[in-house]
Amino acid sequence: MNSRSSPASTSEVDPDVRSREVAAAFDGAFHAAMAPLTGGLSPISLLLAQADWALHLYTQPAQSLRLALDAQRGVVECSSLGLASSGDEPSAPGEDLRFSHPGWRQWPYAAMVRAYRSAESWWEDVSALRGMTAHHQELI
Repeated sequence: MNSRSSPASTSEVDPDVRSREVAAAFDGAFHAAMAPLTGGLSPISLLLAQADWALHLYTQPAQSLRLALDAQRGVVECSSLGLASSGDEPSAPGEDLRFSHPGWRQWPYAAMVRAYRSAESWWEDVSALRGMTAHHQELI
């Protein structure tokens, strides 16, 4: 096969086309590198959800105060109960299967489970601000 029958060499390719191909390849590699950090979600979607949440939180000062007080109360309760607990903890109804092993009901792990559940409940409350889109609430 001679050089005349081979595909066009890089010198014959339009520089605009080549620069677009290089940029697309770089962007693809960049998005692939970012995927583990964002759970495979678009960083732009995550930022839009965060902005939606933050702006609605900012424009609802009474809710913001209530949520801050709930967070503080949760920390104090988990801290005091965690320090006071020394024996086995009863299993919660509708228990999370991740914590079904009996070891999770003993100190100090029972306090960790209680703190996790408290934080999870708080975040469910925080992510349901009036006015946010349902999609952004789910992402938050």
